[in-house]
Amino acid sequence: MKIALTRIFTFIFFYVATNISAQTLSKDMSCIENLAFQESTNVRLHNNINSNHTANYDIKFHRLEFYIDPNIIEISGQITSYFIPNSDIHSINFDLSDKLSVEKVIYNNQNINFSHSNEDILTCNFPKELKTGILDSIIVVYSGVPSDEYGAFSQGYHNKIPIIWTLSEPYGSKDWWPCKQDLNDKADSIEVVIKSPSEYRSVSNGLLASETVIGKDRICVWKHHYPIPAYLIAIAVTNFIDHTISYKNINGDILPIQSFLYPENEESAKEDILYTVEVMELFETLFEIYPYSKEKYGYAQFGWNGGMENSTVSFMGQFSEDLIAHELAHQWFGDKITCGSWQDIWLNEGFATYLTGLSYEYIKDDFDYWLHRNINTITSKDDGSVFVNDTTSVSRIFSGRLSYSKGAMVLHMLRWKIGDENFFKATKNYLKDENLAFSYAKTDDLKEHMEKVYGSNLDKFFEQWIYGEGHPSYDIQWNQIEGDRLDLFIKQSQSHKSVEFFEMPIELLLEGTDGEKKYITINVEENDFKVSQELSFKVSSIQFDPNRWLITKDNSVSFNPNLSEDDNFIENYLIYFNKNNNIEIETNQEHFSRLQFTLFNSSGKVLSKRSVNGKNSYLIKASDLAKGIYYLNIKSNTASNTKTLVKT
Repeated sequence: MKIALTRIFTFIFFYVATNISAQTLSKDMSCIENLAFQESTNVRLHNNINSNHTANYDIKFHRLEFYIDPNIIEISGQITSYFIPNSDIHSINFDLSDKLSVEKVIYNNQNINFSHSNEDILTCNFPKELKTGILDSIIVVYSGVPSDEYGAFSQGYHNKIPIIWTLSEPYGSKDWWPCKQDLNDKADSIEVVIKSPSEYRSVSNGLLASETVIGKDRICVWKHHYPIPAYLIAIAVTNFIDHTISYKNINGDILPIQSFLYPENEESAKEDILYTVEVMELFETLFEIYPYSKEKYGYAQFGWNGGMENSTVSFMGQFSEDLIAHELAHQWFGDKITCGSWQDIWLNEGFATYLTGLSYEYIKDDFDYWLHRNINTITSKDDGSVFVNDTTSVSRIFSGRLSYSKGAMVLHMLRWKIGDENFFKATKNYLKDENLAFSYAKTDDLKEHMEKVYGSNLDKFFEQWIYGEGHPSYDIQWNQIEGDRLDLFIKQSQSHKSVEFFEMPIELLLEGTDGEKKYITINVEENDFKVSQELSFKVSSIQFDPNRWLITKDNSVSFNPNLSEDDNFIENYLIYFNKNNNIEIETNQEHFSRLQFTLFNSSGKVLSKRSVNGKNSYLIKASDLAKGIYYLNIKSNTASNTKTLVKT
């Protein structure tokens, strides 16, 4: 598969395999890693991942004019870019593939000198120095055959009809137009003019301002009046038909959901698209009004099986519910607020994945399934951080296991740690932050908002779960001698050496012998942690993390009668199976006026219980017991301890 895959499904990333149905896709997350692998391995390694060669100006506006015939892999373009110099400059650079040929560069109605390097940099030299802070513009006229090897500009067919589409994330914008590709600047607005043969229609971001047929050509003009990064500018051209439904947002305003569909898919797609209304309402209720509410939301079909969250128009290969939720979520997380580096891609993909999970929680009522599958995906390997340390590897940037699933589950754990109310309040504040809205954010920006609402620093959480690798496993042992106190011993091991101990609250479900149930939360801040819990019932079993709040695996919960207040108390007793297979107890203790003996089997079931007056020797009938491990607890009024016995 081609590069677009690298992102392509904006990664629905979820649940897509070309040989299973959309209904299956929405339930089956087992193919996340395969999909992410396909999406990333065919992407070209671009060597200008982060550079300063476009840093001396601020992009304000692009007018992108194209001629495209979907029958031919070719593009002719004229790009007018308005910019403000950040300093006095004699030239500016654009990112543009050397596969494309620049015909001329125009400044003030005159052709100016330029150079186009084999490092995909177009340098435009001005006839005079441009002063800081003054709005100016330049025009680049070019044409050529964009490489379809990497999927940024691709041709395909549907029902024997050609289609051309773009998919630019992460490094593909320059493959088809001269742009400023780094994640440090957004154009304030764009206008996209696409001329094509009249039998085809064109789609881009924003609102369709006009559509006219002149002779054998059709001209579609799209206008988008929100800030947008280069990689979210997109076009598609084929014999689209459009279908619009109306959504009344939570403020009572009407938003058009406009979809451009293949004629042969119209009826089925129209039905599937209705799910958008449910998810839109959920996301607006949980977070805020749809960010592009003055324009539209919508879809355009394209030639991949996944999706790409271009601002206001997600390109879709199919309309599964998970893909619909994931791409819509990106309009807030990824489009309105865009990751400020590819190291922080989890701010896009982790959020979009988690919001898909919230659709399982609030709409489908199947959140446990979603959590279970994501945890299994994450813990299928023992290493890997959410933060991307190597952005030269596109497969690492778009790791389904780390950037998507683990990024999403880290948000879920953050919600658990700071509480529902705080989590959603902090996320709302993050979205409306004037310094971040319609701009860029990095991990510390989200952390700051979470800390401000939580009221405490989250340094360790982010160090361990974002920058650290791996996950914990828990061994929990418990004992309850009497009904009013439960003793717990909690030990943690880590799958990767980068984290010595994961500090997280854990949840336990205590189930009683008479059907009682109680959820308790324990803040575990160190290893080999001992704690007691007051209870009003006798515990029969304990479930660890019943609501799946944690990224963890291979956990165990076991009854251990050796947990006690006094580790030395049992040393005063000689306890053994005698020749008659009964339990004999001898002691030199004289000062206990009353003792209680409780005999358990290995699963914690009480086999016998008796109280005796203090003396030097005792006998407990045990001849009818099977071979195995048993525990005898001895308790006085001041101490308690347990002896392990093996009957052979």
